[in-house]
Amino acid sequence: MAQDLASVLNDTVRTHAQQVESWDRAVRDDADDAVHQMRVSARTLRSVVQVFGPCLATDQAREINRTLRRLGRRLSPARDAEVLCELVAARLDELPVDLTAALPGKTARRLTRLADKEYATAQAELADALDTSEHRGDLAYVSRLDSVDLADDLTDDQREDAAAALSPFVLRRVDEIVTMAKGATATSSPRERNVQLHELRREAKRLRLAAEGVREETGLDLGQDVAVAVRRAHKLQRALGDHRDSVILQELLLRAADRARDKGRDTFGHGVLFAHEARVQEAALARAERHLARLG
Repeated sequence: MAQDLASVLNDTVRTHAQQVESWDRAVRDDADDAVHQMRVSARTLRSVVQVFGPCLATDQAREINRTLRRLGRRLSPARDAEVLCELVAARLDELPVDLTAALPGKTARRLTRLADKEYATAQAELADALDTSEHRGDLAYVSRLDSVDLADDLTDDQREDAAAALSPFVLRRVDEIVTMAKGATATSSPRERNVQLHELRREAKRLRLAAEGVREETGLDLGQDVAVAVRRAHKLQRALGDHRDSVILQELLLRAADRARDKGRDTFGHGVLFAHEARVQEAALARAERHLARLG
């Protein structure tokens, strides 16, 4: 039996809005993984609005999107710094024996301390941001999202059959991802290519979060084509996520090398790690290309 569109979107939006509010309290209490979970809830809600936006009243969809974008920008630095700390620890632990032997112990310790320092700074800035009137206003707006308004130009069939109405928007995103990937491949500038690959990863994640956000909260089956696309988009996202993490780690290495150079210290170890990350990125891109071929 078909589920009507209004009920599906209202239930999805209401649930994720409540989760954002709940995780905000957990973030303030410094609960484990709270920043990550609040950002996931906000991103899922925003992905639903972005991917299925044509089904929603334009003004409301735009306001929800703007509000969630502001929330995401407040949370991102702290979460990114947290991920970077975890990445540094994991990478140093998993280095090949020959690289571990070539890496000065002081370089590893100083790199860890720099990541920890940046994390502490980001956490302090987030705590300040959560106490602003802007954040309280944005959170209040999200907490009031009990329902959404549908677009006026929807047909009766779209209103009565949520799966038929929503599935085409997911599949349309697949085409956009393939087009974006061609643009990133054709870019000669490594810096610009990294920017485009990052956006490609975000688009794959957006597709997945929107489809899963609806399915998990309402049980709506968007069809086999969507299910396959979501699985493949998730694999692409993970490969590009590994690439993105490596790029961010290289940026930390450059900052650490600059600090070492300013103090007259040797930067050989930073170069060893930087070169290792280049190989990590090559492997991640090879996986991404395979997943992209299957997606397209």
